Formats: sequence, structure tokens, C-alpha cells
Amino acid sequence: MKYLIFLLFPFLLSAQTHRFIYEVNYKRDSTENTITKDYYHLDIAEGKSSFYHRDYFILDSLLASGGEISFATFGGQPKMSNVVKHDLKTNQFRELELMEYEVFDISSEAQQKWNLKNETKIFQKMTLQKAETNWGGRKWTAWFAKLIPFNSGPYKFYGLPGLIVELKDDRNNFQYQLIKSENYPETKKIQTLDDFPQVVAVNYSQYKKKMLSLYEDPLGFINTTNVNFENSEGIFLKDNTLVKADNVREVRKAQQIKMRRFNNPVELDKIIDYPVK
Repeated sequence: MKYLIFLLFPFLLSAQTHRFIYEVNYKRDSTENTITKDYYHLDIAEGKSSFYHRDYFILDSLLASGGEISFATFGGQPKMSNVVKHDLKTNQFRELELMEYEVFDISSEAQQKWNLKNETKIFQKMTLQKAETNWGGRKWTAWFAKLIPFNSGPYKFYGLPGLIVELKDDRNNFQYQLIKSENYPETKKIQTLDDFPQVVAVNYSQYKKKMLSLYEDPLGFINTTNVNFENSEGIFLKDNTLVKADNVREVRKAQQIKMRRFNNPVELDKIIDYPVK
């Protein structure tokens, strides 16, 4: 499929919100060749950026318009995956990871040392320049556009003299492709990015301990949320798994297997070594 990028260059500097939409192809399990495709937004406004799954935008639009929210709209439950927030003046990041009934707010630093190459190519009538970096346990190749004057990019990538248009690692685990941009004369707020309940602020060391604890009992939250299986048909996990009174043990085991399989983070040097159960 051929994508078109709609860039309103006369308004790039005056518009207050710049939205860049990326197609993201990635492997949830690095040992398999199955590719998952998703769409993410990078919003830049007021000296800050937010990188989030498109389902947040869809859900926010439905809530704002008073429209009916149906799982059919999303092809299942909305993909409320991690949100990355960045103060563009620093190398400080906040990564919000949604669990079943709480949200981890993970503080971290990120800074890539880019090696700019003389190689260029034309993409959608724009000149892109090549850059490389070793970061997060992976080797990355980026193509950036000086014509788009933001030193930002997808996830936690930034620091180039222009927006990152394409990005991939050398093992083809992750590939980001800019497919569209939108500019707004006012600040666009995605309310669902700020209205998270039960936020727990942690650093990476604390986060790792919490994830290992979660792995020991992926359904432990049921005991603290007063779920009464006798008066309900069960509860759905965020991956659409239905937990009922008679399948708790089975689901617990399946969730542990899934945590071990889908353990391929962007930052490979932060992978968590879950023991085999």
C-alpha cells in the first residue's frame, strides 16, 4: 500500500499541536516470524511529546462526542498499550504501562548517540538522511527529515536535526514508518492519556520487581478487587481472556506462558528474565 504524508509546511511553526502517525510493525515474540501491525500517534505540543496507540485517540473521540463505545469499533478491547511522555528540553521520560487494575508510571532517562551518514534518499518528495545508533541493546537505523524541524521520533528516540520518518533495528524486530501528519492551531488534549486511575510511580528497578511479582501470580489482583464469581459470569483481562471461577488455575498458567513468550521489549537490555513455571 502506498501511503501519503500530508504536511502543512506553512503552519509547522505556528500550529500548536503537531500530530505524526506511524505504522509500527513488530515481533511480540522474537523467536517467531509473526509480525504485528499497529498505528501510533506522536503528538508534539507545548514543549512536550506523547507517543501512544491510536486506540487512545479513537476512545477519546468517542467519549468527547458522547458516542456509543463498542468493542467492535476496535476489533476487540481497545489496545491500551504503553504511553511514552517526554519533556523535550530534557532526556527524562515517563512510560505509563497499563496492567489489569493499576498503571505503572516508570521514570527513565534515554539519550541516543547518533552517527550521521552522508547517505540520503527521497521519500514522498522529501530528502531523508540516514543515521545510526546502538541503543537499548539493539542497533538502529533511522532516516530523518530536516524539512520537519522537530528533533523527535517514535518511542524514546530523539536528538536528530529533524523528525525521524523511518526507524528499524538490524534484526527486523521493530520498524516504524511515518504515514501521515496533522497540524492544529490549538492544543489537542487526549484526555484518556491523563485520566489513569491507581497510578504507581516506580523506577526501572522497582518496576522489574513488580513484574516478577506479577509473574508469580498474574491473577493476584482478583483477591484485592473483591471479584465475586458467584454473582457474575467472570471478568475479562485486557487481552480479552475471560476468567471464571472454574478456570482460574488454567488462565494463571496461560498468562505466565504469555509473559515469557511476549517478552521482546524495544529496549532489549531491559528484558526481564522470567523463570519457567
